[in-house]
Amino acid sequence: MKKLQKIMVGLICLLLVCALVVGCGGGSKKSDPVTPTDPTNPNPPSGSAKIVLELNAGEEFDALKALTLPATYKGFTFGADIAFDTNTKNYGGNTYTARIKLGGSDRETRGITFSAKAGDKLTVLAMSSSSTGTGRELMVAPVSGDGVTMGEVPTSSLERFEYNIPADGDYVIYSSNAGINIYYIQLYGVRPDEPATKYTLTVNAENGRVDKNPDAESYDAGTTVTLTATAAAGYKFSHWSGDLTGSENTTTITMNSNKTVTAVFVEETVTPVKYKLTVNIVGEGSVTRDPANESYEYDQGTVVTLTATPENGFKFNGWSGAASGTDAIVTVTMDADKTMTAEFELLPRVPMPFSDNFDTAASNTFFTTAYKAMPDDSSIPFYKKTGGTVTVAGGQVTIVNGRFTVGDKGTATADSVKPNGVFDLSIPYKISFKIVSIDGTDTTKEFQVYVDNNTTSSGNSYHKNNSVLYRKKGTELPVGETVTISSIYGTKASFIQLRTETGLTVTIDDLVIEYQ
Repeated sequence: MKKLQKIMVGLICLLLVCALVVGCGGGSKKSDPVTPTDPTNPNPPSGSAKIVLELNAGEEFDALKALTLPATYKGFTFGADIAFDTNTKNYGGNTYTARIKLGGSDRETRGITFSAKAGDKLTVLAMSSSSTGTGRELMVAPVSGDGVTMGEVPTSSLERFEYNIPADGDYVIYSSNAGINIYYIQLYGVRPDEPATKYTLTVNAENGRVDKNPDAESYDAGTTVTLTATAAAGYKFSHWSGDLTGSENTTTITMNSNKTVTAVFVEETVTPVKYKLTVNIVGEGSVTRDPANESYEYDQGTVVTLTATPENGFKFNGWSGAASGTDAIVTVTMDADKTMTAEFELLPRVPMPFSDNFDTAASNTFFTTAYKAMPDDSSIPFYKKTGGTVTVAGGQVTIVNGRFTVGDKGTATADSVKPNGVFDLSIPYKISFKIVSIDGTDTTKEFQVYVDNNTTSSGNSYHKNNSVLYRKKGTELPVGETVTISSIYGTKASFIQLRTETGLTVTIDDLVIEYQ
């Protein structure tokens, strides 16, 4: 009897030890490293095993981002506070392009749950979400049980973690304390009572063919199929579309769902001979090409039309090089590399220094060519009233709530419009005139001098607000004295404007414009 009792006690102890071993599972830690292998081809448990659950975050990124959490996808249920984003890491010769961000240690909102059977092998590729986040452990546990440490995750690279499921049930993957990023999850196990999952691969090809290796009607989950695209005569392979991307004619695809792939072939074209058209410019102006071409290269035989347009203050003189003549529009046929030169000449400018004492001026002729015309066009008056009242008497000019320009041939100016005047003010210059008197209903209003601006707004000029060269209230003007203004703002086609604000009358004399 005592001998039988000893045998029974021994059997009970043995059963307790076995139960303890099964209950603890089989987590792999850094102190118990595993041999790195391809996660899509793990060491199988014994028996007829297959991939039961698999999730590659990169391949499924669009579907994951579309989920409204919490949600179940491909057998994995994601907590409400999990996030997904793109991020590329390499491991075992494979590239992973997205990650599942657990964020913290709350199992319910930051965990991934799944169902498993005893003997299944769980494989996870993971790393810390912080480059300094040491001490973070990847955990797995029964949904209602204590956790087991799969291992401490690294901070700078992916690491493979494995765990042998001890018993049938629901399990949760989570973090021990802070953020962990997961790139790949796989559950591999024996399912003798379930047929292996099969997927179909549909391949489309027009103007070519696609060879599959292995070539089968359907494939087990996880099978890698090599596809080779071969173009028909007169065509070349362009790219893959559908469930495959890229431009390499030989590539692979992993069968984790039914997939459709199209090989796109395009007609081969003979690359035409191209010639370059170089256009040089002398002076100031522009040349447009028709047809336009940013590279200035044209197919052999192309006829290109060139149009020369002078800048304000310049005129077009003619072409030299591959074509000649004085017509602004010319054509060239591209049968070789060619060079053209468009030559622009500065129109006659007002000789410097310029001065006007207004002794022969009168109100009825001041703004006509009878008094003074442009040096390059005798049909345009040299002075132009642009607003208000401007009178001339006794050799002096009086501006009453008005404004007038000196040497302006253009229309209303703007910040994107180059001026069209007859002064070359591209080098430093100065303007001087005598203040004879001030008057008006409001002498606190301003007297102003502008360059290349014929409007009432200081910003409506090629020089923007720098167009304002001088502004003084009437009460600040030095009556009986000469005002001198120095400036560096101007172009080869500039003009000057003098103006008084409403309410102010100013009389001036002896206007001089000269270089510094």
